[in-house]
Amino acid sequence: MGENGSFIKNRAGGTVRLAEMAAEKIRKMIIENMFEAGEPLSEISLAEMLNVSRTPIREAIAILEQEGLLTTVHGKGAFISEQKRSDFKEINDLRMVLEPLAAASAIYTIPPPELAEHMSVWTHFLSEFESGMELSATKLAEKDDELHFMYINSCGNKRLQSFLRVLRFQTNCYVYAHWNTRESIGETIRQHIDIISAIQNRDEASLNEAVKAHIEYNNRFIGIYMQ
Repeated sequence: MGENGSFIKNRAGGTVRLAEMAAEKIRKMIIENMFEAGEPLSEISLAEMLNVSRTPIREAIAILEQEGLLTTVHGKGAFISEQKRSDFKEINDLRMVLEPLAAASAIYTIPPPELAEHMSVWTHFLSEFESGMELSATKLAEKDDELHFMYINSCGNKRLQSFLRVLRFQTNCYVYAHWNTRESIGETIRQHIDIISAIQNRDEASLNEAVKAHIEYNNRFIGIYMQ
């Protein structure tokens, strides 16, 4: 593949730019805390790790900087952004206003089979948790993302979608930590089930309450567990 506008096939049969695929892989490493806050990222090392040239790596870094995950210092390169409790609180304050709006806008557009699939996933998680099984934080975080993006991507407001995607990427570092904290897993799984149930029932008032309760619970987690 060439670096200038070349495309490759993804699993869904569409096309994605190589830089976007690189950004996705680097984003996942950041979210899973494979780097320390403030750690510099080497374009050469990343290019070798992902088996691409430095051009798509530079483009990926630009994408991740826009998402707030990286900070670029002129003449020094890119560094992992340091996010404090106050940063996550600010992000969640915005989510508290914007996510219920997105969910309500999507309440009649998400197909029932898609909702049923999400409900099956989360009720299965709950069953496993209540039986004492250890759940994968990576898998939980992945399905968490899928659920939130289900209504974000279906809300029909492109600007709202774009803004919430960035906020979501910025919260994913603590979301991953959240799923590694067993005390919070059961309650958070139940909150996701409440959100799906409200959408299935086309109950906007319950949906608004469920989304806000979930974000407020995130805020309490940040206050207790995040330094």
